[in-house]
Amino acid sequence: MENLGKKISPALFALIIICFLMPFVSISCSGQEIVTLSGVNMVFGKMVQLPTGETESVGPFPMVIVVFVLALVGVGVGFWKNRLSNVAAFAAGLVGPITMYLFKSSFDEEAVSQGLTTQWGAGYYLTLLLFLAGAGLNLYLMVRNRGALPAPGLARSGPRFCIQCGARNEGGNAFCTQCGARLEPGGYGGSARTSAPFSSPANVGGEAYGPGEDEVTTVLDDSGDTRLLEQVEEGEPFPVLRIKRAEEEEIIPINKPEFYIGRNREAVDYWEADNPSIGRVHAKIIRQDGAYYIVDLESKNGTYLNGERLSSNVPYPLSFKDKIRLANIEYTFDQP
Repeated sequence: MENLGKKISPALFALIIICFLMPFVSISCSGQEIVTLSGVNMVFGKMVQLPTGETESVGPFPMVIVVFVLALVGVGVGFWKNRLSNVAAFAAGLVGPITMYLFKSSFDEEAVSQGLTTQWGAGYYLTLLLFLAGAGLNLYLMVRNRGALPAPGLARSGPRFCIQCGARNEGGNAFCTQCGARLEPGGYGGSARTSAPFSSPANVGGEAYGPGEDEVTTVLDDSGDTRLLEQVEEGEPFPVLRIKRAEEEEIIPINKPEFYIGRNREAVDYWEADNPSIGRVHAKIIRQDGAYYIVDLESKNGTYLNGERLSSNVPYPLSFKDKIRLANIEYTFDQP
């Protein structure tokens, strides 16, 4: 739904721009129409021939220019890949109709003072309606994104890893001690990795780090396929990521509440070696209340779920058989 909303929002603001081609207001004097102004006329001005035969310039009107710019902003921010786009589009959708209504009030007052009458057209009312629709849609997306955030209990209180350079930082640091980048609340990465990576031949392109006391690992069986070695944790088995590498299937158990995937060996749970398209800490899979979610961690080349690019730092629910693509690497989220 969010991806659809992100597409609808700029479309609504684009329709507002189209509405500026329609009649906004007709001005009459003693029952005789003098001129009909479109939104474009009110933005750029128009030469009008008066009943006396004289010509006079009408517009441009600064407040209508502001409204037109807000519509352009709504279109532009719709292509941003973070939650600020919803905030900016919501603000544009709210300020736009308020500004337009205030302009209408002042315009009508001035017209009355000059003995003129005004009749507002479809372009004006459609503009108001579309602005309000854009504001409502982006408010819904903002509330939905806020509600989708994982519970604070899943945030790591131990060492954190910088998503820019991958350096290990103590939990109390707000900025990376190596590159100065801001560390996200709750941190990316997690506790330092102490176990050695697997040496299984099945891990052609990546490595999964060794298990703790309550985790599982994978081994290569006689047939050449990887499989779960044991299930130490009680309850339901861990879900896995499946990936085909050189005609062999690799199975990666999601054996932590927050499972990180990326190119920085020291900062992730599953290491994609020698792949420059993958970010240092590209994405994570989190477990919350028995459900699993995928989160893109501001990666340059993006994280995709079933072909749809995800917004950064927003959890998206996972179902078995979902296709997760990190840049040019595709995994299948599945049962073990």
